[in-house]
Amino acid sequence: MSFFAFQPIPARTAAIDLGIRRALSDSATRVINEAMRHGFVHDSVPLEWSRALLATRRAPPQLWACYHDLVQAILRGDAEAVMRLASELVARRPDRPGRPGTVLTIAEGDLGAIDVARYRAVIDSDVEQPLGLRPVEPAEVHRIRGLVAEARGLLTEADLTLLDEIDTLGHQIVLATNASGGFGGAATVFLWGAVVLNPARVPDRVTLVEGLAHETAHALLFGMTLGADLTTNDPIERYASPLRRDPRPIEGIVHATYVLARMNHALMALRGAKSLDDRERVLIANKLAHNRASYEAGLGVVLAHGRFTPDGEAIFDACREAMAI
Repeated sequence: MSFFAFQPIPARTAAIDLGIRRALSDSATRVINEAMRHGFVHDSVPLEWSRALLATRRAPPQLWACYHDLVQAILRGDAEAVMRLASELVARRPDRPGRPGTVLTIAEGDLGAIDVARYRAVIDSDVEQPLGLRPVEPAEVHRIRGLVAEARGLLTEADLTLLDEIDTLGHQIVLATNASGGFGGAATVFLWGAVVLNPARVPDRVTLVEGLAHETAHALLFGMTLGADLTTNDPIERYASPLRRDPRPIEGIVHATYVLARMNHALMALRGAKSLDDRERVLIANKLAHNRASYEAGLGVVLAHGRFTPDGEAIFDACREAMAI
């Protein structure tokens, strides 16, 4: 197995998920041990918590949201908040795996007030251009739940390895929108296991599969590198992006180009689903052509300006090889 292979590999997906959980365990345990020295955490808790986390595939994304809060408290030098959040983190149960295809919205009734604030803070991290994320209507949650069931059925017919990857990297589907309607979706290592989608961008089950492939491709890149960059370019450099109107750093363009390739991989796999109707087959063909054109545009920018790390080069070479077939 090549760890940087382009195609989904269940053993690689499981290894990535374990690696991210281990990274959370190692980092959080160091902070928790310090909290324990000050009497904020019982001394039997950290080891039990760590063992439970390492044993649980599809651990709750809320754990990473809490940890992100903890990191921010450390960066602020807020010792009281650090101890409080360390105590909260180990009080949260890591051994309750998420059910694949879980759909909720960014509302207190689904997540609770604390985690709603944390999810927003993680996703809406650009203070200069806030997204203003808000929950979607119950009818939309219900509609997307129906589409998720249908999309999982398609993937069961077409590509069980891709379904396994989506079920691990995006087992929690969080719906959100904003006033401008400009928000499309997001995935971040600080909400590991969750993908965020705007249901207004998801009219049908084919587009849902494409959207899940899009966001879990970002998560896959985060997981393969444990969050490290794929390139060594200066972040202040800006270039044309295939998925954004505004110029972006080359790192974002590499992600976008890779993601477009993964979207097409998913769409090509779907063509093997016998339950597709003629309209859906036409939709897939149109999407494949559109994504291919965007991929080629992104590839040109990356090849002209990208300076890869060794891992980044291996990952992107595998992508280019797959798209050349």
